[in-house]
Amino acid sequence: MTRRRWWILGGVVAALVGLALGLSLALTGGSGGSTSTTTAAPTGTGLAQLYREARVGDKESEVLARWPKTPYEHYKDNLQDDCYEWQGTDLYNLCFKNGVLKLKAVF
Repeated sequence: MTRRRWWILGGVVAALVGLALGLSLALTGGSGGSTSTTTAAPTGTGLAQLYREARVGDKESEVLARWPKTPYEHYKDNLQDDCYEWQGTDLYNLCFKNGVLKLKAVF
């Protein structure tokens, strides 16, 4: 390939990279600092830490306030306990009876 073709190819590649960067900034907002107060749902290590901090006997409202707002699953078990599951690296299960954490398990 001649030197001129290399320059043209380099210009085309640079233009495509610039276009891709511009589109990604335009579509995601592109601001460096976030003013949003929402946080990403913890995964893996974050859920494991929340699981370790949850203590049987803690109030349901206090425990759930620390966990992501949208669980993987929310259901009543065979004992009619109110159970929540969050999926990360493992499956974290918390069950409450009368507003108190009764059972916690990780699978």
